[in-house]
Amino acid sequence: MRIKKILLLLSCLLIFSSCSGEQGKDESLKIGLLPDDSSIPIVIADEMGYFEEVGLQVELQLFRSAMDRDAAIQANELHCVSTDVLSLGLFRESGLSTYGVAQTEGTYSLLVNANTDIYKMEDLIEKSVGISFNTLMEYLLDTALIYNEINPDQVNKVSIPSIPARLEMLNTGKIDGATLPEPLASGAIADGSRLLSKNDEFDTYPGILMMTDEYINNNASDLKGFYEAYNKAVAYINNTPQEAYFSIINERLAFPEGLEAYYEVKKYQSIALPDEKEIEKGMQWLMDKDLISKEYTYDELVVDTMSK
Repeated sequence: MRIKKILLLLSCLLIFSSCSGEQGKDESLKIGLLPDDSSIPIVIADEMGYFEEVGLQVELQLFRSAMDRDAAIQANELHCVSTDVLSLGLFRESGLSTYGVAQTEGTYSLLVNANTDIYKMEDLIEKSVGISFNTLMEYLLDTALIYNEINPDQVNKVSIPSIPARLEMLNTGKIDGATLPEPLASGAIADGSRLLSKNDEFDTYPGILMMTDEYINNNASDLKGFYEAYNKAVAYINNTPQEAYFSIINERLAFPEGLEAYYEVKKYQSIALPDEKEIEKGMQWLMDKDLISKEYTYDELVVDTMSK
């Protein structure tokens, strides 16, 4: 009887040890995306089964606005979001423990309605421009204006958090201009809007992947697989005619119908760590707007999960 009790105790200890070793490990990586070109490699990796090949379960959720996406990660409904350096600083200020883990390659444009008399940046003074306040869209507008030596306070900023709603209001002339991500910007241009500037003209690339500290700590081995699958998707995109996969991203990211006729998917780079210069520029903008209490450093906001 005593031997049976000892064996039973050992069995219980083994079971407890096994369970505690997996405690905190998530069964799937939940990622929040916006309908923009930074999301394309992740969608392709999921659709082509590259995540599954490395043993990683992924759940993708599409959001119409940055506010809804950010609310989801604050509510612990997501582990990772495709976002930007500003969100990283704002989350850290709020006490949420998140880190930038990778750079993304979003493209953003400042557009104006075709029926306006706006043809250069100076013409935006006292005109209405649709953005989402205290987010990447306002940051990009401010950066473009300052680059052209225009005070951002001279422009009438209109808060339109929903990206599709902002596009619709631009197309219908309810606002004079708007900041939009690709490929919706290309869609607006095809409908007649004029391009004033793009983020690459003023050397600003603020997109990042942000993950919760808890997921990073509990799923280190899965992150290696995530990066492997992402790079495989990049190789597929760069070496495959977009006609072979455009219907996939069109459906998964809810792009406008007919977009493939005038939008060309760009070549992507292999995944890399966030750029230190972009972190510094973003934190300075947040400080200037009194949105954070200190200028967080690169080492405080970014963790290298690629070389570990």
